Amino acid sequence: MARAMGHRLLTKADILVFLTQVVTQLAKKAEVSTERTIHELARIGFSRLRDVVEWGPDQLHVKPLDGLSENAASAVAMIEV
Repeated sequence: MARAMGHRLLTKADILVFLTQVVTQLAKKAEVSTERTIHELARIGFSRLRDVVEWGPDQLHVKPLDGLSENAASAVAMIEV
């Protein structure tokens, strides 16, 4: 029922315009743009594990955070040992 009501509301031009304006204002307030979003996704998508860790025959070592590039650091959400 809610899905059908939502669909009906979005077909009304004034509601669609209002929602578009709200989303645009929120994106500006949060300083989020399509370009920034694509840039951040590219940082994650093109990150390389070897930029964050070093491995030897028996162990894996996480590189010091202050030694990581901006791109490598931004691609790491969590390291669990």
